[in-house]
Amino acid sequence: MARYLVVSHLTATSPELIQHVRSVAQADPSAEFTLLVPISSHSDNGIVWDEVEGIETARRAANEGAAFFRAAGARVTRTTIGSREPVSAIEDELREHPPYDAIIIATLPLGVSRWLKLDPISRAREKTGLSVTHVIATPGEHLLTTAGTAPGAIQPLEAPAPAKPAHAFLTEEVVATLPLPRMDKRGLPPEMHALWDRLDTGRGVANLFGTLGHNAGVMHGYVVMLNELWHHCGLDAELRELVILRVAQLHHSPYVWQEHVAIARDHGISDDRITALEHWRSSERVPFDERERAVLGYVDAEVHGGAQLRDAHELLSRYVPVSTIIGLNLLAGFYRMTASLAEAFHVPTETPFVGWELYAPA
Repeated sequence: MARYLVVSHLTATSPELIQHVRSVAQADPSAEFTLLVPISSHSDNGIVWDEVEGIETARRAANEGAAFFRAAGARVTRTTIGSREPVSAIEDELREHPPYDAIIIATLPLGVSRWLKLDPISRAREKTGLSVTHVIATPGEHLLTTAGTAPGAIQPLEAPAPAKPAHAFLTEEVVATLPLPRMDKRGLPPEMHALWDRLDTGRGVANLFGTLGHNAGVMHGYVVMLNELWHHCGLDAELRELVILRVAQLHHSPYVWQEHVAIARDHGISDDRITALEHWRSSERVPFDERERAVLGYVDAEVHGGAQLRDAHELLSRYVPVSTIIGLNLLAGFYRMTASLAEAFHVPTETPFVGWELYAPA
């Protein structure tokens, strides 16, 4: 029985990939397939998605691709999403769920594919020692796009008209009962409905936004700032998530911790690396490099201020430009604010709390 790792993104439902998987399955009926979909923050036409949308699109690609594979007669035993860089995602999967016998990588053609600029085919062969087959998918309407939208349909958020005071008014009776009753789309001004729909990942709108919805204008500003910080703080996605998780630890925020453990895992960050944050200065089993240590030291120093913060700033400036220091400062401050909001309004986690040591309570 051979195990095949199929690596794809928007090409997961392409006829070329499905036909190749069908041929392999027919030649070896006992073959098992895993579909790995690396997360992307860009669509096939170059449009930037926000991070949550990228994760949800990867999950949808994995689910829909697996359904097509099964319909073609393939035994799909696992679907997963991985880190943004395809070869890193492959290495993570081979390390955590061995063994595999061969790899199939599906991309768009040269000149269209963003992946091919990274040379994943030869790099995967070199790093894994496995047979790697390259399937080229033809661009077309059969490719996945973001849920419910045509390619190019995503538009940047526009500033809404000021919300009517009635939508932001909380009576003493409501404030006395925490957590607040969840706002829903019907309670928002019409100009906010499109934003609310964007916040729905398919599993409902997060409880935090259900609370912020009581002040629709503030909710809009929060989302705009969130998107800007995620994409322009100057940190890569993995280090950004480690910073947010460290803020959650320092301010003991179960809500922020819970949400960003899930996001970190979706980025391929291991649980060992997440839990090592608590003792990042002395961690030996899961070491942090010098740049990461400078970033985390700055986040810790922000809590104390004074000379400690000045020293941390000086160290950090050796590794990142001033624009990133500004982005990091605002990112940490934004999540301190979020932690405070979640605590003040008793915002419940979306799912049972994973625990600070990353195990769900019995």
